[in-house]
Amino acid sequence: MNLMIKKLLSVAMLLTVVSLANVQAQSFEFRYHGVAIGDEETVSIPAETDAIFGELVCETNPTSNPANGLVLVGTGDALALVSGTAHLEIMEHTFNASTIQWCMGGACVLMRDVTELDKEFEGTTVLTQFDAHNILQQGYLLAKLTATVGSQTTTIYIEFTNGQSSGISSMKVEQERADIYDLNGRLVMRQADAETRRQLPTGMYVMKSGKNVRKVMVR
Repeated sequence: MNLMIKKLLSVAMLLTVVSLANVQAQSFEFRYHGVAIGDEETVSIPAETDAIFGELVCETNPTSNPANGLVLVGTGDALALVSGTAHLEIMEHTFNASTIQWCMGGACVLMRDVTELDKEFEGTTVLTQFDAHNILQQGYLLAKLTATVGSQTTTIYIEFTNGQSSGISSMKVEQERADIYDLNGRLVMRQADAETRRQLPTGMYVMKSGKNVRKVMVR
């Protein structure tokens, strides 16, 4: 009986070691056109003319081949993203675009009057599409995309430009704090940073930072 118990314990310990090895091997990264993007690095995409509609657009997925676009993939021995969450924040933009949308592992969401959105994803390869269509003037847009799986987090910046990019670099290091109000004008949080804002209950809020006032959707 003691020998049997010892064997069972040995097997259990071996399985635990294998399991821990797999957990440690699990990781993920963003890739653009097949090239890995490091944490806090920037994907820079200039405006181009849409071949069908003839309008100026910026797209993270300009072709039908997902490998040519922005994807989140599992790496290491396990090759598993499993499930996670992503947070997209439009930090600043100076050009007008009739449609700005974000798709990640599913349905697209229009960013009308909204600068922050959260989405859940799952799988070993997750297609991330962020588009600005019908750009009407010179300018730039900077968005921050953070993906989290378990205890691992990685952040990249998405930069759209149309003949103007001044001021983008300085915005990346800003840790914006703002007062948060509900739609009735009641103060909900004072001087909340991005991490604190994510803890708000689901709904639409008004964010005020200095002279800047914008709506924020929390999901």
